[in-house]
Order: sequence, then structure tokens, then C-alpha cells
Amino acid sequence: MKNNIFYLLVFASFFCLTSCKKDFLETAPTSQVVSSTALSSIDNARAALNGIHRSMFTRFDNQGEFGYGTIMLNNEALGEDYVMSGQSNGWWIGFYRWIDHRNANSGNCDFPYRFFYRIISNANVLINGIDAVVATPPQTQADKNSIKGQALAFRAWAYFNLVQLYGIRFDAATANTNPGVPLVLTNTTTPSPRATVAQVYAQVNKDLNDAETLLTTAVSRLADKTQINVNVVKGIQARVALTQQNWDRAATKAAEARGGFSLMTATQQIEGFSSYDNPEWMWASRQIDDQTEFFTAYLAYISYNYNSTNIRTNPKLINRDLYNSMNAIDIRRKLWMPTGLALSGGTGYTTAPTISLTGGGSGAVISATVNGGNIIGITVTNGGSGYTATSTLSVTGGGGSGAVLFPVVVGGRLIEVLFVAPTTPPGGNRVAFMNQKFKAKDFANSVGDISNMRVAEMFLIEAEARARNNQESMSKTVFTTFMQSRVLGFTSPLTTGSAYIDEVMNSRRIELWGEGFRFLDLKRLNSALSRAANHNSALAVLMSVAAGSNDWQYAIPQTELNANSLVTPNP
Repeated sequence: MKNNIFYLLVFASFFCLTSCKKDFLETAPTSQVVSSTALSSIDNARAALNGIHRSMFTRFDNQGEFGYGTIMLNNEALGEDYVMSGQSNGWWIGFYRWIDHRNANSGNCDFPYRFFYRIISNANVLINGIDAVVATPPQTQADKNSIKGQALAFRAWAYFNLVQLYGIRFDAATANTNPGVPLVLTNTTTPSPRATVAQVYAQVNKDLNDAETLLTTAVSRLADKTQINVNVVKGIQARVALTQQNWDRAATKAAEARGGFSLMTATQQIEGFSSYDNPEWMWASRQIDDQTEFFTAYLAYISYNYNSTNIRTNPKLINRDLYNSMNAIDIRRKLWMPTGLALSGGTGYTTAPTISLTGGGSGAVISATVNGGNIIGITVTNGGSGYTATSTLSVTGGGGSGAVLFPVVVGGRLIEVLFVAPTTPPGGNRVAFMNQKFKAKDFANSVGDISNMRVAEMFLIEAEARARNNQESMSKTVFTTFMQSRVLGFTSPLTTGSAYIDEVMNSRRIELWGEGFRFLDLKRLNSALSRAANHNSALAVLMSVAAGSNDWQYAIPQTELNANSLVTPNP
């Protein structure tokens, strides 16, 4: 730990100064001077805090290291809901195959460790020094509370992520004395051993409780979603409590966290999920054009439209079974394209053609609207019954040609006819169940805002926690409110008991797809990984992992083991 902590301190100087004045960069030759400069005024301390926020989405050392977005993609690639469609240029294939996170010598295993400890190092400077900074009017104690509260929240959030990745899962039925990660609360070059999982969670909760107290009386920054306010702290508390199986606290904090925010409208759900202005977003990283990192960016790997090799040749898919589990009129169906066909409204139509669905069923009534020679709309008046996934559409008459349509059949009924091709970068592959959720600014620019926390997650945390705490009626009230924003006319869940919990968890998987939760959800629930559906076993190689296997822990990076003799490796 000695060499590692020194390494972190050196980088602390960089991040603390990313938003400071240029002359600070020119006159601060050591980390000690940087710390004193950052703590020389409230404005400088605020700039140092903004440097931590900026590190959430900036490039670090290598192309695949772009702040928290990297960890989000790691967590998705390790799950079963996020499907790779091709080898492409190899990015994240090592995680998809469960190789990189278990290789202590891999930079991909090392990066989360470095990233979170750099945040901790920077947060420590502010936590341990801001009290001595003089608040010059019009600045007040409330400004200092805001800075310290956010720094505490950042440190807690970083340790929460570290212990989930590098430690054994928290189990409320045990003492959790297994090794977690080193707790470094004051920047030092003195080596530290791994604290227990229980000790790490105790510190996380203490930091969050202290942050909640400070931010309750801090300068309000509710409108600035790049800043951590008391709502975000409560959201992190809800996440931690859920992981610790503290159902009462998880439900309470989730309900409190979403206060003052609203759920997305149906239109907002399909606008590209990359806008800071989305009313659901509680905490976000906001990018502007001159902050583009090109191929070193979250949306360079998960968007549907950025013109990168990885997006063109490896569009990301949703698990087919998960997609097919959605309600027939769930608006979230539009976030993925269930066919790889080059759909088209055709050309040359002078009148509406006749559209028929055949194969396995009957009774569907379909009509088309034509304008300028193209089919511009298709209405399903009656979905019929008995149709299957192999039922086919035919288009006759109307004087035109070239229409390529796709029937969406759910429960034997035709619910929709697709005729607009999915958006891809120029020359991009089209694959069934491909993502249309995340949109970069355009083909040439990977800039886009990134959500770190949003209201939907809070609804789902409360619904899950209350259901697991034998408060099914209360849970259903919360879950129904959430689902009414996703399924028009949704009334109430019809399932009960474990089947109802499965329904909540299924909706969580759909809702949070691509946002970095699945691996951690499987781990906290002690569930096995089981891939099937549209996963290609030749590409994925690994299709299942037993619950409780050592493979659920990241390896402790070899760089840390080399630097700190007190740290023990994971089995």
C-alpha cells in the first residue's frame, strides 16, 4: 500500500487542479503544495471537488479507462442481460468471458482499484482539511458543509464499489469478517491491510450518515445534477442498505431520495438516454462538445449511433428472453430492435397496400398509411390470435415495392408492425435485439451525458425491499406507480409472493439495462450466472458461473500486492 498510496497522491494533484486556475498547475510542483493550494480558499476547495466530479467521465491512462463508465460496462459484460453480438476489436470480450477481472496482472482488473482509490485520495484532502478553511463573506459555513458532505459521499460511494468488486458479498446472516479492501481515511504512505467486509461497510455508512447531516444544512444544489446533494446521499444509502439486506432502511431511504424528482414521460424514455435535462436523473455527469474523449468514452461502446468500430461490428443486444418477457405495450420495448432486417417503408406506393399476416394464427387486421410513395404508418386494429414467431407478413398492391416489415407477436397476438430500420452508424451491423437506448450526440461525436443515479432505481429499490420484508401491499403501491409510467393502463401486479418479487426484479433488469447494475445484483443476491437465449457460446465461451464461486471477486491487482506486503490476494 505504501507505493500505491503515494501513486494515488500524485494523481490527486492532477484531479484537484483540473478545474483550478492555470497558474496553480504551473506553481504546484508536489502533492503537498497542491493540497495546501486546494485548501487555501472555499473557491479552490470547490474547484478541487469539481475535479473529482470531472474524473467520473474523463480519460485516464488507456483507451478503455474513462472513469465510472468503464466500471458500468464491466458490470454489464459480466452479466447475462447484456449480449455481445461480435468479437469486433476485442474491447470488453475479456470481461464477457470472465477472464479480465480474475487476472491480477490485467490492467482491466487494476483500473477500478486505481480509479476508486484516486477518488478516495482526493476526497480525503477535502474531508480532512476543509474545516480549517476560512469562509470569506458571502461564503458561509453552509458552503463548507456542501464541500465536505460531497467529499464524504464520494469516499463512501468509492468504498462501497470497491468492497462489492474485490470482497465477498455482504451476508446479513454472518459476521462478514472476510477481507474487504484497505481503509485509508488519511492520505499516507504507511501500508494498510485489508479491512474486513463488515468494517468497510461500517465506514461507508458512517461517511454517508455524516454526509447526510452536512448536506441537509448545506447550500442547496438540487438543480445542479453534477453535484451530490442530500437526495443523492440518500440514494446511495438505499443502495448500500439493499446490498446489506437491511430492507427497512433501503425502502425508507429510497422513498426519501426521490423526493422532488419525477419519472420520465413515455416520450422522454425514447429520446436517447443521454441528456442531463431528463427529469428522472438525480446525479449525472454532464459533457460538452469540447470535452469529447472520442473512442475513450462510455457512449463509444454502448451507444447505437457513434461511428466506432466497436459499435459498427458489435452492437450490444438485450437478452432475448428478457425482451420477450415485457408486457405487450411496455414503452421500453422501443429501446431495442427485435429484428436485424433492413426494414423499409418501400417506394412507389400510390395507394395503401394490403398487409396480411400468415402462419399459425388468424384474425389480424392491419392497415397502412402512405405518403410520398412510402409507407409512413401501420395500424393494427385487431391483433388476432394464435400467431407465432415464425408468422410472416406479406405486402400486396398499392403500386409500389420494396417494403420490408416485421411483425411483433406477443402471446399469440400481433401487437405492432415495424417498418423503420434501427439507427446504426454508417455501415453498422443490424442484429436482432440490438440496443436503441443510448444515443451519442452524433455519428462523429461520442459526447453525451451519463446518469449515475435516477428516480426509477429508487422506485425499484423500495418495491424490492418492501416485498422482501413481507410488505407486499406497500410494495405493490410503489411498483404500480412506477409501472404506470412504463405501461399505459397498468393497474396492479397480479402475481404474489416469490413470483411477485421475480416480477419486480425482472422490471429492474429491463429498466437498468446498460447502466452498470447486473453483475452486482447477481452477486448481492447470491445468484448464479446463467446465459442462454441469444448469447453465442462460441463468443461468450463461459455460459454459467455457480453462485458463491471465487470468480465473483475481482483479483487484487498485482501492482497492489507488489507494493503492500500487508495485503493478501483473493483466492
